[in-house]
Amino acid sequence: MIWLQSNDKYNELAEYDHEEGTFTIVFRNGLGAKIPIKTVGTFAILSTVFVALYKFGQELYVRVGGQCIPLTDDVIVTVCGEVNSRLLTIKKAGVEVTSLNYTLDVSKIIPGDSTPFVEDEDFDFGLFVSNIATSSKRKRVLLGLD
Repeated sequence: MIWLQSNDKYNELAEYDHEEGTFTIVFRNGLGAKIPIKTVGTFAILSTVFVALYKFGQELYVRVGGQCIPLTDDVIVTVCGEVNSRLLTIKKAGVEVTSLNYTLDVSKIIPGDSTPFVEDEDFDFGLFVSNIATSSKRKRVLLGLD
């Protein structure tokens, strides 16, 4: 089992089984002494579908529902569409592996937020995954190589 941090709520974690693809969402304050010291990825629920980006062994993986895809150099993750109709698409070697239609929760976005360094990917987990997939530097950081 590995631990993933919720992208939306600090108090939420997912206890995740990479081999089975199963997860249980738990709350930090309910774990007591069992709170994990380290998480190895992050997750979000996009339109009722579990989506995760995490490290397992020495590789990064993306899980979208029932599909688990190693985030190798030949994997392309794209996001397009408007707030009410986003489309996350994952292709490997040019062939679509999975896609997911989802909507953004605009209640998380604060109009005129002056917080430094806040970007669109902070409110759109699909976009976050896409941005990681296209950045070898960010992938190396997540793998603990930089």
